[in-house]
Amino acid sequence: MLKTFAPSAASSPLPYGEGNASPFSSSISLDLRFRNGNRHGFMYAYLFDVAYDASELIRLTFGGTQVEIRGRNLSDLYEKLLVHGVGYTQESSQAPPLEIDTRPHIETISILKIEE
Repeated sequence: MLKTFAPSAASSPLPYGEGNASPFSSSISLDLRFRNGNRHGFMYAYLFDVAYDASELIRLTFGGTQVEIRGRNLSDLYEKLLVHGVGYTQESSQAPPLEIDTRPHIETISILKIEE
């Protein structure tokens, strides 16, 4: 049974959650949650490329589809995606944090079909 991420009241909520309680386990799929309520899931079995651009972009390639996650302070999310440790990620409905804020912030998630 997969456990969902539930931050404590004392901590600030993250824009992503773990699929399992153990850091040595991995999730089966990645659930993308958009601010309008739409959701889209991808199986990690089809993930074959994860790229991190320190200027605020993570690009995932699942077969013929690319997912772009744009935001700030995404290095921890990138590290967890590499080991399939993220069960979901969601766009923020709030304004971007100040430059000095070190919490992760996801501004947009885009799904793009790769043209061959």
